[in-house]
Amino acid sequence: MEADIFITAFFVQADGRAPGSLARSANYITLVSMDNAWSDHLQNMVNLQENVYLRKYQNLDPADEYKIESLALFEGLLDKMRLNTIFSLWQSLSPAAAAQPAN
Repeated sequence: MEADIFITAFFVQADGRAPGSLARSANYITLVSMDNAWSDHLQNMVNLQENVYLRKYQNLDPADEYKIESLALFEGLLDKMRLNTIFSLWQSLSPAAAAQPAN
């Protein structure tokens, strides 16, 4: 309980915003980053489906190739969501930190 009060007080002092607005901003940025990454992932999966179909001419099993490639794409999706979310959160907090005068 005391830790929550300390964290809340820190964020209010750190960027001058109300405690709820930082959480709302973080939630919004996370959702937008996830939505954008998911849209890209769906397009990549459509492209993968088209490319895997052509691999049967290389005497490769299309189902196995699809499983392997789709797993790699999904892991990339998770990494991209994490990276974009953290980067966007960092950018959103940077102007507030730069606006405060140095002591």
